[in-house]
Amino acid sequence: MAKKVSKRVKTLNGFMKWIEQFNDGQYLFRGVSKDTYKLEASAYRRLPEADGNNSARLLKINRELINKARLLGHDLKDGHYLSDLELLAELQHFGAATCLIDFTRSAQIALWFACQQSSTGEANGKVFAMRSDDPAIFRTITPELVTEKNIEYFFQEDELGRGPLYQWQPKQQNNRVIAQQSIFVFGGSEIIAASECVILKSGKLEILDSLDNVAGITEASIYPDFDGFARQHAQNKPYIEPNIQGYLQRGTESHLEGKLDDAIFYYTEVISLQPNVLTLSAAYTKRGNAYRAKGEVDRAIDDYTKAIELEPNNAEVYRLRGNAYANERDFDNAIEDYSNVIELEPDDAAIYNKRAGTYVKKDDLDNAIEDYTKAIELEPDDTQVYNRRANVYFQKSEFDASIKDYTTAIELKPNDTYAYNGRGNAYLKKREFNNGIKDYTTTIELKPNGIYAYNGRGNAYRAKGEFDNAIRDYTTAIKLKPNDTYAYSGRGKVYTAKGEFDNAIKTYTTAIELKPDNSYAYTGRGRAYKKKREFDNAMKDYTTAIKLQPDHFYAYGGRGRVYTAKGEFDNAMKDYATAIELKSDDSYSYNGRGIVYTTKGKFDNAIRAYSTAIQLSPHYAKAYYNRGKTWLHLQEWEEAKLDLTIAEDKGVDITTEFHNDYVSIEDFKQKTGIQLPPDIAILLTPLQA
Repeated sequence: MAKKVSKRVKTLNGFMKWIEQFNDGQYLFRGVSKDTYKLEASAYRRLPEADGNNSARLLKINRELINKARLLGHDLKDGHYLSDLELLAELQHFGAATCLIDFTRSAQIALWFACQQSSTGEANGKVFAMRSDDPAIFRTITPELVTEKNIEYFFQEDELGRGPLYQWQPKQQNNRVIAQQSIFVFGGSEIIAASECVILKSGKLEILDSLDNVAGITEASIYPDFDGFARQHAQNKPYIEPNIQGYLQRGTESHLEGKLDDAIFYYTEVISLQPNVLTLSAAYTKRGNAYRAKGEVDRAIDDYTKAIELEPNNAEVYRLRGNAYANERDFDNAIEDYSNVIELEPDDAAIYNKRAGTYVKKDDLDNAIEDYTKAIELEPDDTQVYNRRANVYFQKSEFDASIKDYTTAIELKPNDTYAYNGRGNAYLKKREFNNGIKDYTTTIELKPNGIYAYNGRGNAYRAKGEFDNAIRDYTTAIKLKPNDTYAYSGRGKVYTAKGEFDNAIKTYTTAIELKPDNSYAYTGRGRAYKKKREFDNAMKDYTTAIKLQPDHFYAYGGRGRVYTAKGEFDNAMKDYATAIELKSDDSYSYNGRGIVYTTKGKFDNAIRAYSTAIQLSPHYAKAYYNRGKTWLHLQEWEEAKLDLTIAEDKGVDITTEFHNDYVSIEDFKQKTGIQLPPDIAILLTPLQA
């Protein structure tokens, strides 16, 4: 859950920065025009302040209200008698103070309400955020409860005097409920916000203007019903010329209703009337938004450009055009626009985030880190930025720096599952398997239905050789998400490592059936076929993987191994060369190249190939074994003994491997003419049972 913070903002950008913390679940928002207002039902305001939040008094007031409404016949609507809850919702709609508290699923709509003028004069506003998907906070409310239960049912208290909380969206929704994305919260418990944001009174008008320009949120869009229409034309509302502001309002309303062509028509009418510069700029911006929503991004960019020509210091339009360029993967122009925003608003952490994300898409990781670092300087408590910078460090293989950032994110937000999972991945890359498993386990405890941590922990168990635990985690991931091909591939790798090749093939086949273009599943199945010595099937799978993904270096390396096993050494060397060309640090293919050289008796070349593989992957146990075996041919006994011992320490059964190559020590002597020293002969001789 987002941590409770009372932030103070005076711009839309500052507010949008605040709501970025709400990505760990579902939230409801409520905006109030005065920051001293509490998070409570409006009916409480009818009670003397000394009474406090007395749920019994609140219930009494609402029961009297319901009874009076029924007595006057107000409980009949469209031939249907309203239940207690339905009647309260209807009364709330027309301004009565009830036990229902209006929330919205839209943070921006809540912001609009917070920016309204307080009835007591100018005041700061406030937006509350409350988590809505936590069963510890809310009880489920069913349609049957709404229609069959009286209001007293929902205010029943336990032995400690506490009542439950409910959230409810009426089944019969009017235009206003839909437009405001409304949902009612009510019950006997105290309502506690997860986070709060104070809207400074000095920024209210600017924010309202930004909400209009950027999101099309206006009084007309908030109150799209007959009552709202009447409110817009009350005596305290100025007359709006329909040929300019009227068209702008109609355009906004049409956009919100999804009638994008109508919106474009109205904005075009405004443009044709050549209003003042600010209005003309707003019309181009709004039309650009409509074009972008239609998917006509080029036209949107043209309109944003015209708006910028009219208002060259309008940071928001540069931001919008930058977003449009980014959608089109025109990252250079997007970065240029984001840079213009930074020049105009150098203290806006959100735009540094935007530009950093665009640098990541360009694979310009150093500049991305620089921007994330600047964003952190501006907003040092923003966990998301630490996570994003950690991701970039991870991409750069700077795992210590990645772990440090994930750790900071966890310190700021102790239940941040994203950070725990990311840190687990970094530990896994560092081969700190126990630390990785610990982080994945914490992630699972916090989010039991998340598949990524099960897959990650499965990978860690597989790397540790704890195959049964790995299979258990991959299987859990599959149960949670039956079409998760990654988990199938992971389980296939474990079966292959256990020598259960038929199970591996079956698992990979399922992954392929789920996703026929999954080149990695073909590669994994090819490896299992190769281990079974079904070389033709293996060759077919590796070739399919290459066709699906021509830059799949691992598939070339795998096919090279099959060619090697079939004695087609020239083809093998071609595939290894292609793999290394695609990925210069492919230790697997260097090792394969060494095997070919050893088989062909080119031992010096083989040593160089194995040494490169080891240099690239210091934990590559089989490369140590292969180099040690090659040293035997060169009669370099100390080097051979050292490499064979390292291979054994890293988990290679060197006696079994050697006797797969040669029947016995004597067989090695007969085939090579080399007598092994006694200490090495003992090292390579199986222990007698």
